[in-house]
Amino acid sequence: MTLISNEIHLQPNLDDVFIICCADTRLTFRGETNKKKKYLKGHKLFKIEYLNGTVSFWGATSLFENNVQKYLSNWLPNFITKRNHHTTLKSFVDDLRSELNRKMYKPFLEKEASGFHFACINPNGVPEFIHFSNCGLDASTGNYGNIINEFREPQEDFLKRDVFEFNWNGDPKTYTAVPGISLYRNGSIKAHSAAWSKLDEAYRTLFLYPDFKYPDGNVNADIIKFTRQKLLFISSLYNSWAQTKIVGAPWDIIILRKKNYSVHSRPNTST
Repeated sequence: MTLISNEIHLQPNLDDVFIICCADTRLTFRGETNKKKKYLKGHKLFKIEYLNGTVSFWGATSLFENNVQKYLSNWLPNFITKRNHHTTLKSFVDDLRSELNRKMYKPFLEKEASGFHFACINPNGVPEFIHFSNCGLDASTGNYGNIINEFREPQEDFLKRDVFEFNWNGDPKTYTAVPGISLYRNGSIKAHSAAWSKLDEAYRTLFLYPDFKYPDGNVNADIIKFTRQKLLFISSLYNSWAQTKIVGAPWDIIILRKKNYSVHSRPNTST
């Protein structure tokens, strides 16, 4: 499996809006008994420079091209480079979905809940989030069902649905959104769901003390450090208690902004 997340942080000023995109790097082969082969590493989060956006994936990790099996970690960067004619996130998403539905191994895909996340700050400074998957999620259990052997139509979750919760319609000219966070996560989300908001509560209490420094939301390095620390706690839960350790460090993190664009953090160590 994996764990990927995207957090859209709406601010009082549209120019200050940012998105935190995260993915773990553990590739798990659950039928493998050899530990060295069962737990491998591969990147699942990639920057789309020409769209000031990102793409990440969870679930299935490979496809077939010219009868050769290829890891998405290796195939996806090449696809991004070759498809640099796209000018909107939605057109890129549609293109990738069509390609994947031609090349994913359908007998495997119909058994493995899988999907893709897409995020960007578009040229108008408006945040976007789109996803597609081959399954549905039972929010009460955190389990996936209704799995099919192809990816369903993309869903524009933020601009077509969640944006209205912030008293805004997505128009940059009328930006008066209520500040807040719109969170999207997929993969093995049980530990993330159980702990993420509680970690935020714990840190808010800690940062009330004058001898602790509150992370600066305008400084990418502070955001990355704060986010990685929480993510390392999540991965420690899997390392310590999960029967199959399907989520693990190191973590890739990309910060998307209208100004200065992104900061991409991809550590070489487990921290």
